[in-house]
Amino acid sequence: MPGNALRAGPVGPARTSAQAPAKELNGDSAFRVARGFGRRPSTAFERVLGALERHGSRVTGTGRQRAAQCPAHDDRNPSLSITDGNDRVLIRCHAGCDTDDVLAEIGLTRADLFDRDDRQQYRSGDDQWTPAGPAVAVYSYTDERGEVLYQVTRTADKQFRQRRPDPSKRSGWDWSTRDVRMVLYRLPAVLAAPDSACIFLVEGEKDVHALEAAGEIATCSPRGAGKWRPEYAEAFAGRDVLIVADRDALDPKTGRRAGADHAWDAYTSVQPVARSAWIVQAAEGKDAADHLAAGLGVTEFVWWEL
Repeated sequence: MPGNALRAGPVGPARTSAQAPAKELNGDSAFRVARGFGRRPSTAFERVLGALERHGSRVTGTGRQRAAQCPAHDDRNPSLSITDGNDRVLIRCHAGCDTDDVLAEIGLTRADLFDRDDRQQYRSGDDQWTPAGPAVAVYSYTDERGEVLYQVTRTADKQFRQRRPDPSKRSGWDWSTRDVRMVLYRLPAVLAAPDSACIFLVEGEKDVHALEAAGEIATCSPRGAGKWRPEYAEAFAGRDVLIVADRDALDPKTGRRAGADHAWDAYTSVQPVARSAWIVQAAEGKDAADHLAAGLGVTEFVWWEL
C-alpha cells in the first residue's frame, strides 16, 4: 500500500454519494522534372503534389505549404491546402470535401500521406484525421495477445472517437465499435503484472500513461466515466488494486460527481474478486496525471473523500 499520505484509513463499503531521365528535356517535360516528376517520389509530400499535377489540378505556392485546385469539386480558385508535416502530409479542402474523396480522385489513399512504411504507419494509428478533427493522441486497445481490437482517438478539445481495423475500408478503419469486444486499456500488461504489483485503475488513458511513466502498472476502462462493465473485474482477480477517482465538480442537473460514481462502480465490481481494493484521489489537481505533474509521487495519493 502507499505510504504516509494514506494512513487515514481505507474507503468504507458504505456510500453516501528514385531514377533520373537520361535524355535532354524541354518545355513541359523539363518543368515536370524540375518539379520532381522525372523520378520516383521520395516523400509523401512529393507523392501528393505529383498526383495532383497528373490529375490536372493547378498547384501554387512554395516550400512546405501549397494550395491546389481541389480534384473533388469544380474548383476554379485553389481551395485545397497541402502542408508538409515532416513525416506526413496534411490536406484540407476549405470547401468541405471529404479527405477520402479528394484522395480517391487522384488515385491515393490515406496511407499515401505518410513517408515511412505508409500503410502500416497509418493502420497503427499514427494518423491524425478523425471525424471530430485532428487527433492529438491515439490509444490502442488490444486483446490478451496484443492484437488491436479498436482505438480511441482524442482531439485537442477533448472529443473522443472510436474506430476498429477494417481492411475493406479505403482508410483501413471503420469508425464504429458496434459488436466489438470491449477490454481494459493495456490489458496484456495488467495480466502479466507480477503478483506483488499494485495495479492502478484510473479513469482515462492520459492517466495511465502518466502512471506508466512513473514506473507503475495502470489501466482504465474504455469510454470514460459511467461506462464500467462488470466483466472488466475479471482481470483483477487476486490482485491489489488502487482506484484513483477523478475530482469532478458537482453536476447541477444530477447532483452527482461523475468521477466519484465511476470509481464506486469499479470498486463494487472489483472488490469481491481482488485481494484488496482501495479508492484514492489526487492530492493536487483533478486526476492522477495532474497529481504526478505537480511533482507528487504515487505514495502521496490521499484517501477518497465521499
